Amino acid sequence: MYHRFKIAHTPNQKMKPFIYFLALVSVFGSAVLQFASVFQGDSVVLQSDRDGARMWGTAASNARVTVSVDAEPAGVAVADRNGRWEILLPPHHSSWLSTVSATDGISRVETLVKFGVVLFCSGQRYVFYFASHYYHPPPLIL
Repeated sequence: MYHRFKIAHTPNQKMKPFIYFLALVSVFGSAVLQFASVFQGDSVVLQSDRDGARMWGTAASNARVTVSVDAEPAGVAVADRNGRWEILLPPHHSSWLSTVSATDGISRVETLVKFGVVLFCSGQRYVFYFASHYYHPPPLIL
């Protein structure tokens, strides 16, 4: 027995809003404005009182990202075609907690940073004094 099946070439009227939503999410939802993961959290320290403190993140491609530090404008960056943006912050005085925010006109993100002296310390090669010797010094042999 031969049956004819009706094939719908157009989506159901109830499905059209859902399809439009999926299309918008696929276009705009893939590039969310955010700082890079190294700037997220509560232990970020940036060098104070000099140029060179760089911050970066992601946004929609060609988005104009405005960055501010403690509500003072710090500059504008434009995201490349991959959505990556980078900015060089102006000199900032030492402070315990500062709010750095970024906005692309649609969304806004914030992160807390500390501005201070950034030192990279490592062990010294010719130091052989152990902390245990401070409390119990070895006997002096003459």
